[in-house]
Formats: sequence, structure tokens, C-alpha cells
Amino acid sequence: MWFRIGDAGVRGVLALLEKADSFYATTGERAFLRTVEGGCQVPVGVYGTVENDLLELEAVIATVDGKTIIRDKIKGETKTAEFLGEELARKMLAAGGLKIMTDLGCM
Repeated sequence: MWFRIGDAGVRGVLALLEKADSFYATTGERAFLRTVEGGCQVPVGVYGTVENDLLELEAVIATVDGKTIIRDKIKGETKTAEFLGEELARKMLAAGGLKIMTDLGCM
């Protein structure tokens, strides 16, 4: 989008979006996925919601056959979205998610 760099109108709209709840939710979700090294072919999921400036991330790491499922969630201030995603990932990896991800060849 290099052609929009000087477009003040578009920059103004994007600035509004940057403060939206979805920005914080996706920031936390992406931090989680980056930390567990999850992609589209891995049974990993994370979902973020924001209410009253608090972000809640809920996640799952599962085996392909669904026999082992690790679920957890974390809640904190929206401004700590990236930390929350990383912390949730570390906690779930320590709780057995690392074995699942290693067995799948992801880590």
C-alpha cells in the first residue's frame, strides 16, 4: 500500500482501527500462534475478546486425532495483548502442548 503513504484520509481511518478492540484481540492471537509456531495445518486455535478494556484469550492445542486436548485462557489489560498471547502459549506448551507440537513436527 505504498501508494497510500501520503493519503491523510486513509491514515485517519486506519488510526481509528488501530484503537479498536479487534486490534488488541488479533495482537494477542498472533502472539500466541507465533509462540507455539502454529499454522494452518496444525490443530491449534486461539480466540480473543475484549470487554471493558480487558482482553481475554482462550486457546486450544490438540492432537490430530483429538484424543488429547489442552485448553486454557488468560485475561488482562488490552495494552498487554502481546504479552498475554505469549504467556498463554508458554503456559500451554509447558502443560503438554510442546509434546503435541513436537510430535507433529512443528517445533
